[in-house]
Amino acid sequence: MKLYNTIKINNHSYYINDEDGDSCYLIIGNTHALLIDLGLFKEPLLPTIKNITNKELIIVCTHGHFDHIGTIKEFKEETIYLSHRDRDIYYDNAHIIKELSLIDFNQIKDLKNHQQIELGNFEIEVLALPGHTPGSMIFLDRQNKCIYTGDAIGSGCGVWLQLFHSLDLKTYHTALQQTIDYLEKQRVDDTWHFWGGHNQQEIQSKISAYNKLDFVLMKDLEQLCLKLINSQITGIKNSAPTFDDNQAYYASYGKAEIIYQKNSL
Repeated sequence: MKLYNTIKINNHSYYINDEDGDSCYLIIGNTHALLIDLGLFKEPLLPTIKNITNKELIIVCTHGHFDHIGTIKEFKEETIYLSHRDRDIYYDNAHIIKELSLIDFNQIKDLKNHQQIELGNFEIEVLALPGHTPGSMIFLDRQNKCIYTGDAIGSGCGVWLQLFHSLDLKTYHTALQQTIDYLEKQRVDDTWHFWGGHNQQEIQSKISAYNKLDFVLMKDLEQLCLKLINSQITGIKNSAPTFDDNQAYYASYGKAEIIYQKNSL
């Protein structure tokens, strides 16, 4: 059995990467451990988690795509959360990846905006950031000055909004504005660490050789949305899949990149 690549990122947290570059995170409190995302299904994930901690697990998925819920059946005895706005996406996965083994969605608890997840000596706050999917969530860890963003703002080489179930740019822009305003009130700044759903993508950006995910990128993303909506920036054709035969387009501003469809403007 091949184990995942595991790196300790602070006193309480681990970054876990699978062979396809899908990133999971384990945050350990004094009573519970929180596992953010479940990667693909090619390697068993649970043994890697058990090698790190025996604390009672809480599972949260940033959104419903197969590369973030892939090993979910391994954790069927644990408490699992995923926004119920991604219910249809969750079941669509089985049509895209035939080998994927899912649990009944009724076993999955809903995630709510500003929900607090208690780990004993500290808590993690859930923030809704719909766009990439209707139910995309990010997770705020004040104790360790970390934010776990899944695919909600991309992972360094652009957020995917071109998918047929992604939301329109105006809705995404509003969500970004609200999230940025809230994070600023929480005194989040450029010293905080942002951890995305596919960390290797920080070296796949068209903007620079290394485009680190951070608060500056999130703010640039909000501006890029606004400029696209107001026709101040025009995208160029892109080969990213849309799964509905429509053309994808690419645009950038500052550190931010977006893949989108024109009908989402």
